[in-house]
Amino acid sequence: KVYDNVEVVADDLAHGRVTVKNGYFFTDLSEFECTFEVLEDGRVVHSGPLGRLAVPPRESRPLTLPLAAVTRRRGCEYFVDVRFALPADTGWAEAGHVVAREQLALPFEPDPGRADVGPMRGAVERPLEFGQGRCTARFSPRTGLLESYVLDGVELLAAPLRPNFWRAPTDNDKGNGMPARCAIWRAPAIRFDEPVAASIESAGKQPFQVEANFVLEDGRSKGRVVQQVLADGAILIDYTFSPSGDKLPEIPRVGLTFEMSSRYREVAWYGRGPHESYSDRKSGAFFGVYELPVAALNHDYLEPQEHGNRCDARWLTLADGRDGGLRVRRVVRPDGVSEPFSFSVWPHTQAALEAAAHPHEVAPSDHLTVNVDAAQTGVGGDDSWGARPHPQYTLAPRGDYRLQFVLEPLR
Repeated sequence: KVYDNVEVVADDLAHGRVTVKNGYFFTDLSEFECTFEVLEDGRVVHSGPLGRLAVPPRESRPLTLPLAAVTRRRGCEYFVDVRFALPADTGWAEAGHVVAREQLALPFEPDPGRADVGPMRGAVERPLEFGQGRCTARFSPRTGLLESYVLDGVELLAAPLRPNFWRAPTDNDKGNGMPARCAIWRAPAIRFDEPVAASIESAGKQPFQVEANFVLEDGRSKGRVVQQVLADGAILIDYTFSPSGDKLPEIPRVGLTFEMSSRYREVAWYGRGPHESYSDRKSGAFFGVYELPVAALNHDYLEPQEHGNRCDARWLTLADGRDGGLRVRRVVRPDGVSEPFSFSVWPHTQAALEAAAHPHEVAPSDHLTVNVDAAQTGVGGDDSWGARPHPQYTLAPRGDYRLQFVLEPLR
């Protein structure tokens, strides 16, 4: 994407007005077929041709996209995709090959009516376990974190939620000394306070809630995970991490990880894709709804390392190919606004990934590792022998990091 010779710049997207800039030195854009698509929540709802736009080399021209036919619904998210493609076969590519693509976010109106809040019925069956309809959630009496999520007698989790601050070092990480510099984040000792639980009787109209609080070994960095069982049995996760301490290094990632049975190998998501993306490697990963098996989500680098991340996800599902599975989706706040998350799904553990020197040495697991992250430091790459990721893509060891998402069974 960064090598595109065509740029489409938003001027007034509410009325479809953009500027097309031709970066070629000798090619007029009339040599390409231009088309557009409008996506509603990641799926195409309108499309059409824009013809061959006459834009001379190194010049630009205004363009009005025909968006009047698109009825925008409140609470839905919209993007417009503009593509320039070859009209005929050439010696280097076939007709239809896309030489440039731009995706722009259209203005949309949030819908506060879709907020994840509401009254519920149910009762606490025993300490830290709650049943709501067909779902039962159980929280660890030691950490307070979700350790079991059952739908119709089928367990969806294979290992409990836990905080994750590490990634298997990339080649660039190793080149700039990250493994030694950031070693404190690999497996920090975490001390959990006694869980705090409240049922509907003590929390008014709020759902049954379990709060997990922890502090890291430095005694200053703290985390808080609030888990609410909603009226339909879904679980809202609200995780805040506040690093604090003298001379702490950057944080590789801030998120939560858990495991699921390997039978849930069919993955779908709405976010950037279809290939992997990171905060400093995502301009060519366009928003859409994608479906891939777990095996196709990941990349076997010659030396095993962090891989398979997808940025800016709105929702994620892991299914068994029939009707069972789990959905992870972003939280809709009372103001109708929501924040995306990043995710990866591996057929192995992070420890197995980091321990292997070659792809065939990565020990497969009986379970899937699911990472849901608020953020991850970029992968860098100005060079691979010392340069670090740029500051704007680096997780600083200060301030507050927040991750919100909802877990709900596929029904």
